[in-house]
Amino acid sequence: MTLGAMAGMPAMAAAAGPAHGVYFAAYEAIKRRLERAMPATCEENALAAAAVYSAAGGFATVAADAISTPM
Repeated sequence: MTLGAMAGMPAMAAAAGPAHGVYFAAYEAIKRRLERAMPATCEENALAAAAVYSAAGGFATVAADAISTPM
């Protein structure tokens, strides 16, 4: 029996679950550290807050891709 378009679904699900978990854990950890490093700036300056969230997202993406991308 062939699964056609769904043939790779089990492998993708096996990789996506842990990768998403690592993404959210890394994002929250990095975001909290960066916010603690400059708390007043983030509260007063939307651009600084956007930089913190963007940096956290970028680092989290690299961490998640390290798991989900085969070497």
